[in-house]
Amino acid sequence: MATFASARAELLRRIGGGVDAVTATAGDTTTITVNDDERIIGSGALADEELKHLWILMLTGSAAADIRRVSTHAEDTGILTIPTTPTFTASVDAGDTFELWGAMNPRRARFAIELALREMYHQELFPLTLVNDGDFEVDDGSAGDPAAWASTNATVRKDTDAADVVTGARSLSVATTAVNGYAQSDNIRVGGGSALHLWVDARAPAATAKVWVIDITNANAELATQTWAHGDFGVMEAAIDVPSTCDNIAIRLGAEENSATVHFDNCQVIRNGRHIYELPTWFDIAVHQYALAVNFYGTRPYSREPRGQFPAIPLHNPRAANPNRILFERAPHGQPWIVAARAHLGEEATISSDATVINANLKWVVDNALLKALDLILQDQGSANVEDWAERRQAALREAQRSNKRWQYEMPAKPVKVDWSGLRV
Repeated sequence: MATFASARAELLRRIGGGVDAVTATAGDTTTITVNDDERIIGSGALADEELKHLWILMLTGSAAADIRRVSTHAEDTGILTIPTTPTFTASVDAGDTFELWGAMNPRRARFAIELALREMYHQELFPLTLVNDGDFEVDDGSAGDPAAWASTNATVRKDTDAADVVTGARSLSVATTAVNGYAQSDNIRVGGGSALHLWVDARAPAATAKVWVIDITNANAELATQTWAHGDFGVMEAAIDVPSTCDNIAIRLGAEENSATVHFDNCQVIRNGRHIYELPTWFDIAVHQYALAVNFYGTRPYSREPRGQFPAIPLHNPRAANPNRILFERAPHGQPWIVAARAHLGEEATISSDATVINANLKWVVDNALLKALDLILQDQGSANVEDWAERRQAALREAQRSNKRWQYEMPAKPVKVDWSGLRV
């Protein structure tokens, strides 16, 4: 997968007017010396001051992320000097790397990539559930209990190992420190006397994975339980009959044995009747094109069978705490999953660092980012070189359109008859 750093470097090469991947051989807080790169040093080969006014983006070293502008360039010595105010935040040392940008400020380049990612979509398939963080996709880090799953006699962590994940990027790992150790979900509000259904994917190498449904209102009375004792993922399923005096239930995921490590994914609890469900916070019906609710059946997650779409009504209220919800008029006839088009970057999200992974083809990202960058350059140019940049933009537009035809995910128009025979979760 591409990273922001690789996308930015490729954008720099495509847009031109700069120098990528330069390594300093010496420096301080106001100068950088490069004595072994012909792009920076070369007596007679470069025009003096050729790199003057270019932006320096420090990539590594104590001054990493600093952006400064070249005030003088001595081509015979390979020395780049910046103004004394502001200087680099720390001295540049031998081995530090940097980029030189001429066509646009590197901050604007970052913005161009972000703009592109907000308009690039992929298919997202996620489970509908009443359980907070039931798909385990919230990134809680590696230390301490996940926010929505408290541990008892167990060490509980989010797991990103591909062997332990069914869908998405994460699952839940429970390592017991006593018999029947577990992770417990946040409370789930229920109506007394109602009926619900539970599914959860489990993998239990050399152990017995277990799911409990407990009645929080009535002293943690056990309402349902299931086990799974296989090294490959299977689906634990249970019907839940809620007592008339119960207001809240919770789900416990763990193992029967001490010193066992078991893995869980896609914990779904669904009401057996009409209900409005919250959609993930990233989801925006107005932007991400809600498409389909699909029923899945099966005892193994890798061979679940889709059996048609389920009638559901998306609800959008921009003033609500969570503006996007979905109404099921009746209980689904299997595990309900939502299919939607999701942007590679959220509407107000930004790229956090050079190491940020971009889960999209690098050429596709850069083709679209180049188009956005040229739009920004045309905004900034005023009357200078407008025709030249406009011609480049037309060429970039054609290339972006070709890439989008190959890579862009578009939801099918509705109504439509969809063949789900090849889809697997």
